[in-house]
Amino acid sequence: MKKLGIIWDEYRFWLHVPIGIAILLLAVYVDWAVSLAFTVLFVLYELNEDVARKDGAYIDIQGAIGGILIAGGIWALVTKI
Repeated sequence: MKKLGIIWDEYRFWLHVPIGIAILLLAVYVDWAVSLAFTVLFVLYELNEDVARKDGAYIDIQGAIGGILIAGGIWALVTKI
């Protein structure tokens, strides 16, 4: 897919998908509070990085959300919820 500049960056999106997968795995297998804390810390880190570098942190956050959706879909299919 072509880079759309400020609204989409495929490399950065896929780079952050494993973070979303980790967030879901923490929620399912550890505790939802740990997952929530990890999510909040990740978002705060990305927002802080955006303030410093003006690099569009929402692209990285989109990747994490994509990872949550991908892993959640696979988990739902595997557990047949």
